[in-house]
Amino acid sequence: MFTSRLLAIPCTLALLAASATAGNVLRVGPTQTYVTIQAAINAAVNGDVIIVDSGVYPAFVLAGKRVSILPSGTDFEVQTATGTPAIDVNGIPAGMTVSILGAVVRYTEPSAPAVRISNNPGAVRLSRLFVSMDANLPNAAARAAVEVESTDTFWLYASQVTTSTARSGNTVNPTGANDGISGVELLDSNGVLQEVTLNGYDNAGAYAGDGLRVRDDSTAWLRSEIFRSAGSNSFFGGQGGTFGGHAVHLIMAAPAQQDRITMCQGADLHLGTGTTDGGYYGINNNAGKKVNGSITTWRVPDLCSGAQVGETQTDLDTVSIGTTFTVRVWTLQASVYGLAWSANADYERTVTGYYGRGLIDQTNYSILASGSTSAATAVPVSVTIPNLNALRGLQMTFQTAFGPSTANALSGPALVVVQ
Repeated sequence: MFTSRLLAIPCTLALLAASATAGNVLRVGPTQTYVTIQAAINAAVNGDVIIVDSGVYPAFVLAGKRVSILPSGTDFEVQTATGTPAIDVNGIPAGMTVSILGAVVRYTEPSAPAVRISNNPGAVRLSRLFVSMDANLPNAAARAAVEVESTDTFWLYASQVTTSTARSGNTVNPTGANDGISGVELLDSNGVLQEVTLNGYDNAGAYAGDGLRVRDDSTAWLRSEIFRSAGSNSFFGGQGGTFGGHAVHLIMAAPAQQDRITMCQGADLHLGTGTTDGGYYGINNNAGKKVNGSITTWRVPDLCSGAQVGETQTDLDTVSIGTTFTVRVWTLQASVYGLAWSANADYERTVTGYYGRGLIDQTNYSILASGSTSAATAVPVSVTIPNLNALRGLQMTFQTAFGPSTANALSGPALVVVQ
């Protein structure tokens, strides 16, 4: 645990070399060893890195392996198929993390979601995922473009589910009467959503889709960057025939708890409209109704408390062994800080009295640096990856604690994958 004075603990990345596994690099592309992503996954072992050349590839399933899938340069496209998501990640064990960076899915197939993340005691992180809503989806089997179920930690970073043209759709597997198709649905899962834009589908028949739908025993941590103009979260409910979609919709079997969703540094929330009712301009707990034109029961996000006003940034998404990159620590006011990093980047979801806080796994970290910041001034910390092959595949998370209480003063996480 961090001490109240955030004392630095000397360490180097080399200390992890003995415990790191594999570190092979598998190349995918028309002229590479593997021509499909699935073939590379089948050959990979825990700790391997799969680097994908630009192109269009068939759907793939990643089950039970700790690997990273990265683009060699520009992003790569993955296709859906009948009854098959483009990306299916399942069975990742506790203590393991999967990272997928730079995937594009052109979503046109109503028989399955574009992305399915399910039954993962470990963590799944998608960065720069772009789901393009390229078709209407009448009578779809999917409830959302991205469906996340029974996953300990789902991190969606710098990603979009969006379209340049209005799209409509309805699901034949609704939650109650909610037959709209959402951008992302969390079911019995914990999500960290940072720098995302999510759109729900229109539905002229009944209920429109939600930007983000959070169901049952789930929590969500909505984190917007505060020092970069491109860093806000935006959630859009679809336009409905009867009921408009919600920006964020909380649906729970028990009475909804406001602290199931934590919003840091704000978010752009856009309700959909309908002939009878519009989606609420925040979070609905499935009990809110309009009576004589007024909302009697509704929820807004629980805001970050304490001194949680900082930000951690890395200047690279991926880094090669033997090279140096920079981690920057920002804060709105002068503050003492401790910059922590964690290999594999698991998260604790529950801190006493809080939900969805996105804490780094405090049993598996070291402090790279501690010090103090000036208001709105970045403090750079230089990090060098030793030239050790065993460090390939390492998935690092950086997070900064400000002040004496880590529960109230954690910045958003930043990710680097070693390739």
